[in-house]
Amino acid sequence: MARIKQRGFGAVIISAKNHMTIDTYESTAADQLAAVLCRLISDRCDNFDDIVFLCIGTDRATGDALGPLVGYMLNASSVVSYGDLENPIHASNLLQSLEKIRLMHTNPLIIAIDACLGRSDMVGKLIVKEGGIVPALAVAGSLPEIGDISIAGVVNVSAGASGQCPLAVLSSTRLGVVMKMAEVVAAGIGGIDFDALCMV
Repeated sequence: MARIKQRGFGAVIISAKNHMTIDTYESTAADQLAAVLCRLISDRCDNFDDIVFLCIGTDRATGDALGPLVGYMLNASSVVSYGDLENPIHASNLLQSLEKIRLMHTNPLIIAIDACLGRSDMVGKLIVKEGGIVPALAVAGSLPEIGDISIAGVVNVSAGASGQCPLAVLSSTRLGVVMKMAEVVAAGIGGIDFDALCMV
C-alpha cells in the first residue's frame, strides 16, 4: 500500500488496485473521499475531456435512493451530474441515459455512484475504486459495468446474510443511514476544485 498526500485533504491510503473503503461516520469521511477522487481523476487526466457524475438508483426503495439523493444535493453545485430525485436513473433507463450523456459530452470520465448490499461490518461504508460498478446486481440485474471510477455505498446487509430477498432488504433500509452516506458523498465531491485538478 502507498501513502498519498493529496491537495490539502490529508493523508489517505490507497491499495495497489486503487481501491479504498471510507467509513461515513468518521469526521474526515468527506475529506477522505475528496482525496481519493482527486488521486483517481489525476491519474487519468490525459484520457478525458469532461467529468460526469452518474447517480444511479430510485427513490422507490429507501436503500436504493443513495444515487438520487446525491444527485439532488449536487444540483446546487457546478458539478455535472445526472440522476436525482426528480429524474432518477435506474435499471430500466440506464442504457438510454448513457447514450444521451455520450452525445452531450465529448470523451467523458464517468464516475458512477450507486448503493449496494454487503457484510454487516461494511454497512455505512463507501467503496471507492478505479473501474465501474454493475448496477442492479443485488436484484439479479443483467446490466454491463458502468463508469470509469465508482463509488458504491453499502446501505444494508446482503440478502444472503439477512435471509430476505434483495428488494425487501433495500426497501426496509433506514433512511438515516442512506441520508448520512449521501451527505458525505455530496460534501466530498463538492470539496474538489475540478478545474484545477488536471492543470500542469
